[in-house]
Order: sequence, then C-alpha cells, then structure tokens
Amino acid sequence: MELGSIDRERITHLVSIWHPDGATDEHIELVREAFPNALVHATVFDDIEYEHPGFQPATVEQVRAVLDFGAGVGPDDHLIVHCMAGISRSTACAIGILARHLDPGREREIAAFVRKIRPQAMPNRLVLAHADKLLARHGALLGACDEVFGAPSGEAETNKGWGNM
Repeated sequence: MELGSIDRERITHLVSIWHPDGATDEHIELVREAFPNALVHATVFDDIEYEHPGFQPATVEQVRAVLDFGAGVGPDDHLIVHCMAGISRSTACAIGILARHLDPGREREIAAFVRKIRPQAMPNRLVLAHADKLLARHGALLGACDEVFGAPSGEAETNKGWGNM
C-alpha cells in the first residue's frame, strides 16, 4: 500500500517479494509497470521461518539472487525492497543487501539503521540465516538482529504482519 506514496521516478532498483498465489505474476507485472525506470528483481516465497506444510520458505538460492541483485546498487542509486507488509521478508533482505555492501563487524549498525527507518520491522529469521551463511558472517547478522529487534520469544509465526489482513 505504501508503494503509491513513493516518488517512482527516483527509484533505480527494486526488490519485489511476493507470496505464492494465483495472482503473483500479475502483481509483479504491475510493480514493473509502476516503476518503469527501475531494474526489478522479483522473488516469491512465504513469510515463514521454518518448514510448514503448504508454505514455500525462502531458499538459499533466492536469497543469493537478492544479494547479487543488491550488489549492483551504487551510491547514487535508490533502492526499494518491498513485500506485502514491509515488516519481515523485505527488512531481512534489506539487511542482507546492506551487509553485502558493508564490511563484517557492522551488523549491529545495519540492523539499527533498518530499525530506524522501519520501526515495525520483524526481520524474517530464515532469510537472515541464509544471508548470514552466504556472507560468511558466522551468526553476526542473526545476533545483531536479535539484539536490535528482539530475540524470538516463542514459536515462529507464518506470514506475520499481513496474515490476518
């Protein structure tokens, strides 16, 4: 819903994350049309942090593709990373992209930055775990996010942020 309030002309790169359903391809095409000047990387996975029947979790390959796309974002570019609610999948991918651009040891700074611009964030721990592994951060991304956003306090949720909409 917030994408409509963004200056679309300034956006050079966009990561669009959807959950699998019958209209996913149509939604992705609408995003491409709405941001005609942007390079768009679309990916599809549920906001799930563990294996659960009927859901499609993020794979290492999907997170690698997001990180590789993010590596092409330069200092003069403008990136948006979005999902359905902008709370979990997108914030975890944004953290991974920032970590790819910044040296190890800055994980807490990255998490705090994302928290500042997106206070309602609850980054998806599976996406973070994949990014942590791919970037050889040895648990630093997960640890920093636990410190900044709070460690899990119970059973992992599915589709947090938008599942009850």
